[in-house]
Amino acid sequence: MLYECKRLKTEEDRNKLKDIKRFIFNNEPILNIIETHFGWSDGNEICENNIAYTNTTCREVSSKMRKMKGIEDEYVIGEEVICRKYVKNKGTKFNVNFKFRISNIVGDIVVLQNVATDVKQNIEMKVLRKHFIYAYCYTTHSKQGCSVDDDIVIYDWSKWYCSKNWYWTSVSRARDLNRVKIINMMWMKMI
Repeated sequence: MLYECKRLKTEEDRNKLKDIKRFIFNNEPILNIIETHFGWSDGNEICENNIAYTNTTCREVSSKMRKMKGIEDEYVIGEEVICRKYVKNKGTKFNVNFKFRISNIVGDIVVLQNVATDVKQNIEMKVLRKHFIYAYCYTTHSKQGCSVDDDIVIYDWSKWYCSKNWYWTSVSRARDLNRVKIINMMWMKMI
């Protein structure tokens, strides 16, 4: 059995994922696979697990999600960010793709709490701005190896540079394939 199939909750989903893999790697047009196996998203629902190819799309999606949540301040306590570049700041290290929750803001210092370990670390606001992004959207590469129990919305699927492996990695993050939606590209034109 494929490793990716083990993460799925039902036998129906395991069989569906095997079919999807066969279609992807046998050059079935991606649009056909989407219309057969997934639902469409119009981008009007708040989803915490958005996946895209580029960091640019991640920033755009995060901006849209923040607007939909009514967040206007640059950073708010409770919001999560992702480190995009290894940072060593005043003896504190922040690793790439680690997720942090903002636990306090005091002047120009932000207290970040590692979501996985609960360890709190201070960082200067200017370093946060430069090396972190909001955690509403991930690149597929940064989600590699993760299993997602909740809804997933996949962006950038129609870009010419998306490979078969990218499509496969994006859809196989899900533990329930019925919770995977693909963004309708008309939404991308509206942001």
